[in-house]
Amino acid sequence: MSKMKTAAVLRDDTAQRKPFSWRLLLILLPLGLLGSPAAALAQTYNQVQFTFTTGEADLRDYCSVTATLQSPTGASIQVATLKAVGQPGWPTYSTKTATATLATPLKSSQFGNIVITYKSQGSFNASADHWEVKTVSIALSNNGQGSVALVSGSGNPLKRFTMADPSLTLSPPTLPIVNDPKRR
Repeated sequence: MSKMKTAAVLRDDTAQRKPFSWRLLLILLPLGLLGSPAAALAQTYNQVQFTFTTGEADLRDYCSVTATLQSPTGASIQVATLKAVGQPGWPTYSTKTATATLATPLKSSQFGNIVITYKSQGSFNASADHWEVKTVSIALSNNGQGSVALVSGSGNPLKRFTMADPSLTLSPPTLPIVNDPKRR
């Protein structure tokens, strides 16, 4: 697949969202409460939603954030701009959602690592600039409908992005783990 850059649509989330629970998925999926596992794995999606909760350090208007979507083999599928330089900053303790449209619809099994990269375009003290993320949730959907969680993480902070350490790699779990005999 060719590398493609996309711009994401950003929105404020006034209500806090709870991180997705893979345990809940593992309970509901085999019971058939979310549809058949085969149908869930066969579904393709045309959007990826990234929801961030900023910690004690805000994301400034002169900074950008991108997400590199990789295949399970590590090949780059697409690079999405989640926040561009010049767009309004993300205040401390705020929740923001950016949605990227995929160039080609993909199944959840076609996603490998997702690399979030921060870049400061610099003020005079840009080397000291940083951004703290408390939570990130990544979900797949079709035009904003039928959202399915792909991966999430949280911490206090989950990541402190700096110019010296600008990336966070998130790895979706391998599904279907409900059929893995080692997990029974």
